[in-house]
Amino acid sequence: MPSVFGVTMVKNEDDILDYTLKEMYKNVDHIIAYGNMSDDNTRDILESYGSDITVLDDYEVGYHQARKMTKLTHMAGERGATHTSSRSTLMRCGSSTLTSGIGMRVSSS
Repeated sequence: MPSVFGVTMVKNEDDILDYTLKEMYKNVDHIIAYGNMSDDNTRDILESYGSDITVLDDYEVGYHQARKMTKLTHMAGERGATHTSSRSTLMRCGSSTLTSGIGMRVSSS
């Protein structure tokens, strides 16, 4: 069975983060999240998921989403993921996307 990882970037999203993570966990086995210097309760919410989530600190001010999401995807592959999906894909496509195995396939190279 494929190991599916979710990847996301967050900043000051405590108003929607818990709901979003619960929805993501319907479709993924583990989440890797970049926390970008939030000054609300975002970090606390991420940490409340314990070992089910890997939280990384992103101190870079610039918004380089493509590069950062690619890095998260590679990290997921290094941790055993066979597929990944970002939060935006999950929210747009719904659970049928990941349960049917569609998403970003992690390259072995």
